[in-house]
Amino acid sequence: MILHRMKAQFGPLRGETLQLSEGMNLIHAPNEGGKSSWCAFLSCMLYGWDEEEGAQWLPWDGAQPEGELECSYQGERILLRRRSKQGAPMGRFSAVFLSDGRAVPGMTAARAGELLTGVSRAVFLRSVLIQQGQLPVEEHRQLAQCMAALVSTEGSAHAPAAQAALQRRRAEAQSESNTLAEEARRLQAQLEELWALGTQEQYAREGLEAARERFFQETAELPLREESEAPPEGAEPQPEGAENPPPDAAQQQAEAALEAARLRLDAMEEESTRLEEDAIREVEEQISIREREIRQRGWSFFGFCLLALVLAVAVMASTLVDLEQLRPAMLAAAVCFVGVVVLLVGLIRARLDRRDYREIDQLNEELEERYLLLETWDLEWEAALLREEAARQALELLSLRREGLATTGEWMEQARLLAQKEAHLALLQGRLRGLGEAPQVEAQLLLLQERLQALRREEAALGIALAALLEAEQALCGRLSPALNEQAGRYLAYLSGGAYEGMQVEPGFAVFLQPAKGGALRPRAGLSQGMRDMADLSLRLALADLLVRGGPACPLILDDALLRLDDAACLRALKLFLHSAEHRQLILLSGQRREAQLLGEDTRLHRQDFLRRESAAP
Repeated sequence: MILHRMKAQFGPLRGETLQLSEGMNLIHAPNEGGKSSWCAFLSCMLYGWDEEEGAQWLPWDGAQPEGELECSYQGERILLRRRSKQGAPMGRFSAVFLSDGRAVPGMTAARAGELLTGVSRAVFLRSVLIQQGQLPVEEHRQLAQCMAALVSTEGSAHAPAAQAALQRRRAEAQSESNTLAEEARRLQAQLEELWALGTQEQYAREGLEAARERFFQETAELPLREESEAPPEGAEPQPEGAENPPPDAAQQQAEAALEAARLRLDAMEEESTRLEEDAIREVEEQISIREREIRQRGWSFFGFCLLALVLAVAVMASTLVDLEQLRPAMLAAAVCFVGVVVLLVGLIRARLDRRDYREIDQLNEELEERYLLLETWDLEWEAALLREEAARQALELLSLRREGLATTGEWMEQARLLAQKEAHLALLQGRLRGLGEAPQVEAQLLLLQERLQALRREEAALGIALAALLEAEQALCGRLSPALNEQAGRYLAYLSGGAYEGMQVEPGFAVFLQPAKGGALRPRAGLSQGMRDMADLSLRLALADLLVRGGPACPLILDDALLRLDDAACLRALKLFLHSAEHRQLILLSGQRREAQLLGEDTRLHRQDFLRRESAAP
């Protein structure tokens, strides 16, 4: 690819044009003269608007960003245009041949960059486009994949897709495993509650039997106690009115408890009106009506389709010419008409069915709520009856005592305890019925645990497969490292003037330099800033050479990349650029004239000096 012309409405660029030539282009421009803007504009024209960093490149004058890029592609000149549309900066794209205006086949807004450069945006920004202050190579997955693809076999080209499929399945397995684990915890808690309630019910049943035994024992002992407490013969008679003493506090409490129990029963009878079975039957009838309407609608649609087919056959029969051939136009029109009508009727039917299914779901929820309320009401009704019976028995016992038939309060206490235990047992039994049968819950829990174990085994296997795939990918990258180290080492040896003779690039693009005099490798972080820039530039040039091998020659663009190099190193870098420009276009943007002064009047260099225009301005 050769860049010929760029025209930009982008950041500080207000419709300005930049003409470029083959070989090496040296462009001098002052600060805020548009050097970084042209680099960002080129990336945007190739790969589209960057949503993360695009806001800083909106035109300063408030206009909409747009631009043109003229370049060579497959031996012909093409013109790329990107213009803004509502809500999408530079969202309208076109690519045409300049010779006849034909659209470039296969070139879309999303694929233009990769078709022209041979690499993705992430690789482009980390190899051939060197923006100001971004000379070091940053690790990126697409860059690693692109490097691995250089040495991968034909079958391993599917490794990224396989890795994505494995990760997707692993995520699905993890999500399903979490859901099943939550359901298993719920069933386990339900089962533990069943066991606890079963134990409580057993204790309550045993306590009820003991209370009944004590109650019957007290009842059997009452006549003996009455005889022992009867007054002796010849005793003075009790005064009048002593036979019916005034009611004591215990009798008042018993009467109040009985009244409260009866009031509760009356309130529950009134409440039962909204829980009657008639209301449940009404909801069930509404559900059956909705289901019947859906079935009738299905049969009606089927009949309509048959009718439409008959009409279509009739229309086709009416178009007969010689009883052997049909008019194609009339036949196609009839088929299309029938198809459209059937489609519209089918859409209407589907919409009505969705409405009825939503109503059925709502009615089913209402029915479940009514069943739950009815079951709760039954339990509360049983408990209220037991409380009313206990209060009535307590009041009768008090009455008997006042009549002299019960001489002690122990029997009454046993009767009260018996009623309480019966009510407690009834409540426990109701809760057990609501939770279900323990064997069924255990079976459900067992099935869930088996499925959960299978998912966890699958998840572990997927993790092993992903680790193996990553290890294979790293091995592929390791196969590329010697070639990358060798190429970057040659560039470094030349740029450093022989001070260093080699470079070692480790995973993550950690860089180590080999001194020419021998000794241990030196990490990049321990070098001077100028030497770090030389190492980074060497690595960038090596990546550019390797990544474009066998593909389109992608231009090399540098924005103030030589700023921190001394004059000798800068001259060596410029000579290296001139040599590289023999087989690829190179664009060097600089804010100073040092590069032009070092190269002198070299005819291979194409200069554009915006600094001179700036200094000539009043």
